[in-house]
Amino acid sequence: FNPCCLSNNHLLFSSDTIYRAMMESNRGDQIYLRGFLVTYAHGTFRRGSSTTRTDQGNGACETIYVTDYRILKKANPLWRNVYAGAKYSMITCALLLVVIQFMTPIKFHLSQP
Repeated sequence: FNPCCLSNNHLLFSSDTIYRAMMESNRGDQIYLRGFLVTYAHGTFRRGSSTTRTDQGNGACETIYVTDYRILKKANPLWRNVYAGAKYSMITCALLLVVIQFMTPIKFHLSQP
């Protein structure tokens, strides 16, 4: 494990089109991102960009003003579809189980003295 290979990125988008493209991406997708390292402020809060990979703690992040964003390759599309199908199947089965429980008549067995 090498912590210098990790980064904490804050992305600022130059348009709604780029924002929507980013929201379509998922973990593991290969992307193309182009932009500028920037500093921004809101009131007294200020966030900048790190220019080295060896810093740590507060301020060790990159703030990127994104000017171009594309998904180059989706990660594991087959397994994502299998997962989605299994999730909806489980929800459907759970709902059917509840419905069946309410529709099944209750039978009382009285013991004869």
